[in-house]
Amino acid sequence: MLPMNRTATLRTVAKRAGLALGAVLTTAAVSLTLSPSTSYAAEPTMCLDAGNSRQNGNPVVIWQCAVPGDSFTPNQQWVIDGGQIKVADTAGTARPMCLDAGNTRNNSDNVRLWQCLSPIHANQKFVIEHGQIMVADTLGTSRPMCLDITSTRNNGDRAIIYQCASSYESYMYNQRFLIEHSMIKVADTMH
Repeated sequence: MLPMNRTATLRTVAKRAGLALGAVLTTAAVSLTLSPSTSYAAEPTMCLDAGNSRQNGNPVVIWQCAVPGDSFTPNQQWVIDGGQIKVADTAGTARPMCLDAGNTRNNSDNVRLWQCLSPIHANQKFVIEHGQIMVADTLGTSRPMCLDITSTRNNGDRAIIYQCASSYESYMYNQRFLIEHSMIKVADTMH
């Protein structure tokens, strides 16, 4: 499954391989001519992961996605509720935990878990649009901020916020997600 349209996917793979888009003819040709280190397609699908502890300040990371019904893990199950992104196994409890952008809005600030606040605090309110998960209080500003997973795809890599990328910027692929089976998956690792 392609995470976005075929042209954008080919452009991404070509960029990672250092090729011009005109040099790439088909998706099949790309997967045959690139080494595994230049494309995430051969890597496991990665998911946003809350970790094993549900404490304030714990980092949110990416981790290889569990297989629903097989190696299911509650660390990768999320519920979107009124703009908050909650760890599913804490939703409806006395202490629900939320994805939290922290108090500052700087590139590379770590995303963390924090007890969900009511009314919703600005650090915990997100808008999902075109695969990007945006910090709501930054929309309409000169510097909207998005959930970002940097350029590597390793178990334990921290989720951060970073200025939202436009569709033509190379780092936009660090900010594209797909929500499936209550999991927030890194789009360019989808198979």
